[in-house]
Amino acid sequence: GMVSVALPAERVRERIAAWGEERISVAAVNGPSSVVVSGEVQALDELLASCEADGVRARRIAVDYASHSAQVDLLEEELGKLLAPIAPGEAQVPFLSTVTGEWVSGPELDGGYWFRNLRQTVELEQAVRTLLAQGFGVFVESSPHPVLTVGVQETVEDTGRDAAVLGSLRRDEGGLERFWLSLGEAYVHGASVDWQAVFAGTGAQRVDLPTYAFQPQRFWPEISAHPDLDMPVENETDARFWEAVEREDLEALADTLALDTPEAIGSLGNVLPGLSSWRRQSREQSTVDGWRYRVTWKPLPEPTSAHLTGVWLLAVPDTLTGADEEWTAAVERTLTDRGAQVRTVRVEHGTTDREQLTATVRAALDDSAPSGILSLLALGGEGAFAGELTFVQALGDAEVTVPLWCLTRGAVAAGRSEQVTDPAQALIWGLGRVASMEQGGRWGGLVDLPGTDTVDDRALTRLAGVLGGDGAEDQVALRASGMLGRRLVRARPADTAVAREWRPRGTVLVTGGTG
Repeated sequence: GMVSVALPAERVRERIAAWGEERISVAAVNGPSSVVVSGEVQALDELLASCEADGVRARRIAVDYASHSAQVDLLEEELGKLLAPIAPGEAQVPFLSTVTGEWVSGPELDGGYWFRNLRQTVELEQAVRTLLAQGFGVFVESSPHPVLTVGVQETVEDTGRDAAVLGSLRRDEGGLERFWLSLGEAYVHGASVDWQAVFAGTGAQRVDLPTYAFQPQRFWPEISAHPDLDMPVENETDARFWEAVEREDLEALADTLALDTPEAIGSLGNVLPGLSSWRRQSREQSTVDGWRYRVTWKPLPEPTSAHLTGVWLLAVPDTLTGADEEWTAAVERTLTDRGAQVRTVRVEHGTTDREQLTATVRAALDDSAPSGILSLLALGGEGAFAGELTFVQALGDAEVTVPLWCLTRGAVAAGRSEQVTDPAQALIWGLGRVASMEQGGRWGGLVDLPGTDTVDDRALTRLAGVLGGDGAEDQVALRASGMLGRRLVRARPADTAVAREWRPRGTVLVTGGTG
């Protein structure tokens, strides 16, 4: 029989030395810790027991023969006769032998070679190392199920080189579909594939990909007509005129204007290049102006009476004073009054101790599964950003997957008459928008309270409505006038002239330019 042992070859040879090579020996070295041992059944049973006792991973291979061991010697005469008729030719594909470890040309692959191939250790690991050293980067195991890919991958990783290790078929996946999939995997890893041969006779034909595929919807979610940002709507006559101008088609333009004298046509020819240039620049400028967007705030309907359930974790900084402390107490009462079981955790202001904060979160929850989390860490003022970031990371470390809402006060200007009263809290809104993209499953939203010192009961009622709502709005400003949602809208160019002449000097950094 044969046994697979997850140890380096030298350690396997040391382990089996007690039985002697006549009883068991190394049959194949497939990778740095992927070795096959072959030999007598009783000796292999004892080896398996020894490995189990020492905690070494080993398993019997489902075969009833002992290739690459002394047992093959018993068949040398018989195999010599059976293999004698082999007449090797020149190799059509480069051939690196796992017997000799060298490239072979073909004529040496006679019956004697194939007996040695069956008798000696298969040095696959060394062959792979040779190929890697010579620049090969794709290894494909052609078999009904990958067996050697693990060892080959180990060898690739041990050498520190970059290479792809693939199979061809898999157990219970022996059809053409699996083969094509493997062929595709090889192709994207750099292998050359004759696709004409692959699809021959299937009726398949090449098609051009669309210039902008796979996204039939515009990125901007709300598109409204802004005629003032576009070129004026033209009637058919105007369209023909400007088309002729842009093409600098003097004959067509003269015909459109009904000019029939050489003098008139000549004068038109003098101004046509300038007119055509002006038309193209105007169209391009109008197009670019249509790319301008700005942030605005849209009134939202009043939320319905909300009822909160389950445990809500309320994170507050340990440095609250004055109005911020009053707001915090009012928020806690609001959650409780709406049915939430509030568990308040006080966080050291501006902490960056992620491990400690993770432990604090776990202790506060005490194995309870929360329904939501509300963070008031932004109210700590300067340094709140670091604490909020650490809190977001700690929630991930604690494997808390419920929505996180971050509360700020005076962090955004939701109207023309407003100003940001706490720029430190404004940082939380930048962090929140990033967190919503990177950790969407654990994100609730951002809510900004009025930047006043007086606790506003209406704002607190609306806060409860947002927290207990359907999550349709995740960037909300609560004001005395109502609820406002953050929106991105088209921006009208300023009426003042724009300086478009810019001559860069030195090094220029372009960000977002590939969009």
